[in-house]
Parts: sequence; C-alpha cells; structure tokens
Amino acid sequence: MGRAPSVWHRQNMSEAQKPLTTDGALDPLVVAAAREVDQTLLDWALSLSPRERLRACSNAAITVAKFAHASSRKR
Repeated sequence: MGRAPSVWHRQNMSEAQKPLTTDGALDPLVVAAAREVDQTLLDWALSLSPRERLRACSNAAITVAKFAHASSRKR
C-alpha cells in the first residue's frame, strides 16, 4: 500500500486527485482497489506530456507482448 499524502499535498489536490473515502455511497470494491493504487506512479504519469504518455504506454505494450510471446514459445 502507498503512503498517505501529506496535509499540504491534500490541500493542493484537485477534487479528482483526492483519495476516495468510505463516507459516501461508494462501492467497497472500488474503494479497496483505490487503496492499492501507487500514487507515485499516477503523479509520474500526470507529469508527462501526452506524447510522453503515449510513448511510455507503447513501450509498456511492446514489453508485455514480448513476455507473452516468450511464454507461448516455452509451451
């Protein structure tokens, strides 16, 4: 689990970035999944330009495809 954002960080977050709470009528599975999200990874992704995000996503997809190809060859 990731660490909780500092008070300063929470005050400067947009509504979409604030952590989910269980106070509302939120699905407990969604709340549990949100607790597993690595906030540093989200912060990193948001710091990238759209072009950089696309490149990172493409590189990740290529890597996953290589793993899938390698595992299918071993069978």
